[in-house]
Amino acid sequence: MALARLLWVAALLCLLIGRGASAAPAVSGVTGAVTSGSSITISGSGFGTKAHAGPMLWGDFDSYGNSGVVAGTSTSTAPLIRQGNLASYATWSLGTAGVTGGAQILFDNATPKPGSTYHARATFQATGAYWGLFLGVPYTQWTTGQKLYISYYLRSTIPGGYPRQQKALIGYTSEWSDRIYYSWDYISPCGSGNYARLHISTIPYESSLTGTSTAFNGQWIRLDNYLVQSGQSVANGRWDGTMYRPAVPTRSSSSLVNQVMRTTADEVTMFALGGAYYDVCPESAGSGIVDIDDVYIDSTPQRVEMCDTATWAARNKCEIQLPTAWTDTAITATVKPGSFSSGTAYLYVTDGTNAANANGYAVTVGGAADTTAPTAPTLLKTDSPSTSSISLKWTAGTDDVGPVTTEIDRCTGYGCTSYSTITTTAAATYTDTGLTSAQIYRYRLRSRDGAGNVSAYLEAHFNPRPTIPAFPGAEGGGAESVGGRGGIVYEVTNLNASGPGSLRAGVEMTGPRTIVFRVAGIINCNISGGQKGLEIRNPYLTIAGQTAPGGGITISGKNSVQGNCITNYTHDVILRYIRIRHGYTGYSEGDNIASSTAASSSIYDHVSLSWGTDENASSWGAPQNNLTYSWLMMYEPLMLVNENNFSKGFLTGSGNNASENMTNIDIHHSFMANTTHRNPLIKNKSFRLVNNIIYNWKFSATALIGGVNLDVIGNYYKAGPLRQGRIPYEIYVCPTPGPDTPLGPPSIFSSGNIGYHNPTPANDDWGMIWEVTSESIVDEWETPAKLIGVLPAQYRRATPLPTLPYPITAQSAAELDNRVLPTVGASHRLDCMGNWVENRDTVDRRVISEYHNLQGNYYVNEDSVGGFPVIDPGTACTDTDGDGMPDAWETAQGLNPSSAADGPQLYASGYSNLERYLAGPQTKPVLSGLLPASRHPSGTAATSLQVTTSLVSNCRYGTSSAATFAAMTPFATTGGTSHSSAVTVRAGGVYRYFAKCQGSAGDISDAGEIRFSVDPVRQRERRWRR
Repeated sequence: MALARLLWVAALLCLLIGRGASAAPAVSGVTGAVTSGSSITISGSGFGTKAHAGPMLWGDFDSYGNSGVVAGTSTSTAPLIRQGNLASYATWSLGTAGVTGGAQILFDNATPKPGSTYHARATFQATGAYWGLFLGVPYTQWTTGQKLYISYYLRSTIPGGYPRQQKALIGYTSEWSDRIYYSWDYISPCGSGNYARLHISTIPYESSLTGTSTAFNGQWIRLDNYLVQSGQSVANGRWDGTMYRPAVPTRSSSSLVNQVMRTTADEVTMFALGGAYYDVCPESAGSGIVDIDDVYIDSTPQRVEMCDTATWAARNKCEIQLPTAWTDTAITATVKPGSFSSGTAYLYVTDGTNAANANGYAVTVGGAADTTAPTAPTLLKTDSPSTSSISLKWTAGTDDVGPVTTEIDRCTGYGCTSYSTITTTAAATYTDTGLTSAQIYRYRLRSRDGAGNVSAYLEAHFNPRPTIPAFPGAEGGGAESVGGRGGIVYEVTNLNASGPGSLRAGVEMTGPRTIVFRVAGIINCNISGGQKGLEIRNPYLTIAGQTAPGGGITISGKNSVQGNCITNYTHDVILRYIRIRHGYTGYSEGDNIASSTAASSSIYDHVSLSWGTDENASSWGAPQNNLTYSWLMMYEPLMLVNENNFSKGFLTGSGNNASENMTNIDIHHSFMANTTHRNPLIKNKSFRLVNNIIYNWKFSATALIGGVNLDVIGNYYKAGPLRQGRIPYEIYVCPTPGPDTPLGPPSIFSSGNIGYHNPTPANDDWGMIWEVTSESIVDEWETPAKLIGVLPAQYRRATPLPTLPYPITAQSAAELDNRVLPTVGASHRLDCMGNWVENRDTVDRRVISEYHNLQGNYYVNEDSVGGFPVIDPGTACTDTDGDGMPDAWETAQGLNPSSAADGPQLYASGYSNLERYLAGPQTKPVLSGLLPASRHPSGTAATSLQVTTSLVSNCRYGTSSAATFAAMTPFATTGGTSHSSAVTVRAGGVYRYFAKCQGSAGDISDAGEIRFSVDPVRQRERRWRR
């Protein structure tokens, strides 16, 4: 077969290959209007570097208009197409076969492809067994290992019978008459189904692309090729072929990897685009037409594509954009919308391996530049997974064009302003590491869209988990609170509902702060004539009710409008030794204290709650976590006539299954009494109920619904007169999730509980826990028909929930009367020397007496049981410097009562001096049981040093009583009240050790002496043999 001589302009070029990035590209933003001819900037990562921003050769034929021939015969003049990096070298050339002399490829504008004006057109009369026309370009440096990317549009219009072969791309060697190494043909059936396909031929390999050639006649199709040249007969070549049919749209793709692309030393030096080859098929009647447009040739597959779908894998139509500047993180390109006239399209960047970003970046085609800012992110949850990290979780902002990223800045200290950016992420979570324990950090988050528009900032303060609990002895999820540590001291000097010196003014301040009381009495929780209770919205707050003189502080909502007395919306709150009594309000609802939305890392301790008009307390609204209710009295919530006469205790949960994100809430060492139900009703993901006394409920005591993970340990359920022979089971479980419960099945660990069905804590207590058929039975009185039976094994758990950083110490339920009742609730206050003084009011005393005498009820109005008692105003301790510590205590501690500077100073334990005062006395451990205290036999090689402490402590030992605590050796077993450590000894040794122990408040014990000896080895009598 003879081929007409092709005229090429030889050019020897050193073509640098673009380097692909090590990771797939990621597009994070696009700025500029996506309109024809405009410039856009694409930002992101993984684009790789590129020796030349644009392609080596670009021909769209539009800029020349109808200027004559694109390429012609040897007797014609072929104008240069100077578009691209080969502009000074490349010439379009005409290759002919079976074509009469003078054939030309012309500029043409008949039915152009969408988005174009002119294209190249060849018209020929086929005479059988000859080639048609080709538009060719030289490529003299395609050698082993080098890359080549060629994309262009082709339209063949053949009347009559179709040609057997339509060449899409042919690679020639310099000996073109002998070597055609690369040929992409789509083949007409010509009466035979064997050729109804699109295939790629490389010597010696052939592969098929789906499609039937007859369907393409007269249509613009885009042919996309990425090639890597192989070594001679070496299987290290590659071809990625894609055909797009924009009119459908549809795409066919195939890839050959590790292929032999040539079997001789010859290198392909020129490529021909678009031609018809007549062979077996009958001759066609009339002239055939081949149209070519948007030819893009480069030495790397790195490029910018605009496609029709949000994912690269699903694309069916794409248009190449023209880069003008290229770095690894930013590309500037000229927009060529092509077949995209308006609406949403998606931008992709391919790297040096032909890989693209998996998800496209949405842009609006034909619209003005995006100037609309995205919405700000919404913070869902802050948490501290360790003492050196903070975890942030948010709902990302939204944008009217495409996706957004979230920028996160951080500075150190409450109210700081010297921010630095720590990350920009497309995710909705981030964990900040390498931080300082308990140090407050300030974060600000904002959304950024692809056009560079930014939202307003979302700001939040948080801190890594401290290394000490909220106060000495604090336990539970909320014990990680730092409260107002290190902040200012605010003195409540009056009982007003608002204004200077009021409790409300201190609560509404910002920054770390500790509120102390210079007065005693009743504070109304609502502003006179207003409708708002006390709202804690600013974190890092300690309310130290134990500092109030006389009879202490009671917060009341009596005769106020509907609402909670106190609502906590934030984190790091410590509330202690306060009475909160909502009181009758004329059938309106309100809790004594409620935790809501972002409440976390907070502890409510030794608080008395009664006469609430919805529940006494609640944790409602996600994403609350790490909340502790410890040593509380909760009783006599008022009965609402318009609420089915219910008297409800405690509730957790959140709507829309958001309670799935509510974790580590606990009630421990508390007293709950005189209710219809909800003691508590649990609808959050994880909950611990430990060492509580639950007394005198009517419908149900404890209940849970949905996928709750509950530990119920060492609680005492004591039936009272309200039971009246009703359903006796102590704990109800409804496994069926609802819209305000966690998802999934419940999971319960139960141990050591006492109740009517298990009077001995050592026995199996599963008989106290029953499955029920619906939620209604756990909230009200229903017939026993809805009881299924003892909780089945599938909902039981053999081990407790993961241990908290400050775990709850559980005692036997049989001991709770003696351990819990003496100090539960707002039972004590501090005197001027820092000693605890009993301070229980008449209402708390009455209820505890009812417990002991099997009495008690609930009421519509607290006036039925005497109402609010009169509170002794007392006399506040002298505090000259206003640092929250009485002068008498400061003097006894060696501090300066005339200087407030020593209040926030941290003691060795990590607590401030103020916190040491607020913790009360008995912070210095007393040692006992120092062992061993006797002689050991001579064969002893090791013994155990043992110490018992009056308080939970960490103990160390050494050989000198004068040694500092830090210089001594820690006991191997320590951290509780029994401590031990093994030491080696030898015969005849005399030993003297000293032990020192540090309590949770930081005070170190006096040295305790441990003295013992080991008997020497006795000499054996020598015997002589006669």
